[in-house]
Amino acid sequence: MDPVTDEQLAMLAPYLAGSRADQRGEVPMRCPMHEDTRRSASINLDKGAWCCHAGCGGGSVRQLIESRDTWVTVSNGYTNYTTEDLDVRKILVEEMPTANDVAYWRQRLLREPEAIRWLREERGLELGTARKAHLGFDGVRFKIPIYGPGLEIWNVRTYDPDAPPTRSKIWSVRGLGIPRLYPFRTLRRAERGRAVIICEGEWDTLLALQAGFLAVTRTGAAHVWDSDWNQHFRGLRVFLCHDRDRAGQKADRNIGRELATVAQEVRRCHLPFRVRPKHGKDLTDFCLKYRKYGTDAENIRDLLDESTEVI
Repeated sequence: MDPVTDEQLAMLAPYLAGSRADQRGEVPMRCPMHEDTRRSASINLDKGAWCCHAGCGGGSVRQLIESRDTWVTVSNGYTNYTTEDLDVRKILVEEMPTANDVAYWRQRLLREPEAIRWLREERGLELGTARKAHLGFDGVRFKIPIYGPGLEIWNVRTYDPDAPPTRSKIWSVRGLGIPRLYPFRTLRRAERGRAVIICEGEWDTLLALQAGFLAVTRTGAAHVWDSDWNQHFRGLRVFLCHDRDRAGQKADRNIGRELATVAQEVRRCHLPFRVRPKHGKDLTDFCLKYRKYGTDAENIRDLLDESTEVI
């Protein structure tokens, strides 16, 4: 990623919530992707990256600028800053959860029948899948640890099934939410010619893995995609399966174009639901609805067989 240019900064100026950058080059801002009154995002001037800690994800500033048509309208209370205003300032960064924290949440999940029931009935996930993914529970919210290639903890995603409509259901550790491919181990198992499903979100991905498919997502919103990830899909058969809403369908098109240059083939899955402006149905909805007709593995296989090639 390239450093933020003055032109890019001018476009983002209405959303900046602070006039100074910290020693890492980060500036706090209100997220352009949702109605944000808590300055829940930040940009890194040196790396050209942005991140929303309320759950919208992150990526390159270039990609964020390209998605300007989806930004929320600047409202009262947003303050304009210019390049000359930027100086040194600290922003809040949460402490990264440790392996002991993850182990505690895992054990607590096993003691919470209602949490296990929710995973099974609302997400279609069996306890064995939760164990394998190291899913946890803190008594209110679910925890999804994000591991690197050496099983180091990159992040822990928190999911609140009862979050109000005014806030995101899922978010990263504040200040450490760099978008990652999840689970990274999927890519280590993907040999040339193998099929891999790119899903939208951790829950859909875990369900596809449970059904026996290679699947991956990224810890960010539908529009987030880092071109550096393309190398991991070289020679693979890629199936795109994003949500049935405008953002998801746009992601199918954009990511499809990105991967068409490296993958053996790229195909779009067509979930049998109407496309909505927002909050469209997803792969989990599909699996739960069609279980009466066959297993998840059978139904997903039919979905792949009926996919169309990205042009």
